[in-house]
Amino acid sequence: MVARKKTLLKTIALVVIFGVPALLCLGLAYDTLSPREWAIGLLTWFAALLLWTVVGKLATKKTLASSAEPAIAADDDTHRRLLREIWVRKAWIGILALLLPVGIANGVAHRAWLPTLGGVGISLSWMFFAAHEIRRRQERINSTRQLRGDPK
Repeated sequence: MVARKKTLLKTIALVVIFGVPALLCLGLAYDTLSPREWAIGLLTWFAALLLWTVVGKLATKKTLASSAEPAIAADDDTHRRLLREIWVRKAWIGILALLLPVGIANGVAHRAWLPTLGGVGISLSWMFFAAHEIRRRQERINSTRQLRGDPK
């Protein structure tokens, strides 16, 4: 029963994460939505995902406090995976930083102020959350180094 519930929740999450932007892009491509409506829809979708993530993290923190276990030192495969995830997130921040001025210039050239602001907000939010995840991964690497007794 629990496996079915998790599968259902994952399916709903995938539909929400990928379905809404796909429908918004189709609406924009077939001139059903104006750029302003598209940006508002995308911003609303992003805010809903952000709220869903925050609520999920708050719920996870409450359950972890009740069943706190000591940290376990990570093996070499986990350490390499964490380093790879840090590298990927740094590359993602670099890509977003390179494309941000292009998006701003395009929005200003077309006088699309609201979609431009929406895109800038989303891009900066992605950068912030990627940096936050990098910090979390680096803290985990440092804590596992202390547990294993490895020097830096």
